[in-house]
Amino acid sequence: MALVRDDARDTAKRVAATLSNDAQKLDVHVDTIKYDVGVVALMFGGMALMAVNLMAGGVLALAGPAIFAMFARGRVHEEVKKRAKELAPEVMRETAAKVGPRLEELIDAFVAKLDAWVVGTGEELQREVVEVLAATRQAKTESAHDATKAAADVDAQASALAAVVERLTGLRDSLAG
Repeated sequence: MALVRDDARDTAKRVAATLSNDAQKLDVHVDTIKYDVGVVALMFGGMALMAVNLMAGGVLALAGPAIFAMFARGRVHEEVKKRAKELAPEVMRETAAKVGPRLEELIDAFVAKLDAWVVGTGEELQREVVEVLAATRQAKTESAHDATKAAADVDAQASALAAVVERLTGLRDSLAG
């Protein structure tokens, strides 16, 4: 789990460095003065009660912060959440305004690189197709020349064979006759 958390932190740092270096935290302030006044009032009330009953007054004076911790902290957290929900849209707009231009620059750079790659690949593919077609044309020309030569050789051998057959026929006729 710690590795995932560290990796997430590293990734967040790289993204922040790439997009913008002026990352700000959401600053949510909630006015807790009414709760603070309540705690102080409990403490003073406890001190006043000490005049009548030392034990009850002391407990009330010392319990003020504990009562705050039990009851008021939950309300403060709710107010913080409410305030954060109110501030979130504005913070998102500000963040989009800051990150948007840099993100567009990154996208444009990627598009330019992709375009250059596609053009380069297209040119390379065109060169390879032209080379294959040229090699095919040359092979066809050579094979046509070879076929013509082979046909001439066959014709020459056929006439030589006809002459040999005629000579053998003449020799056979002279032996027979």
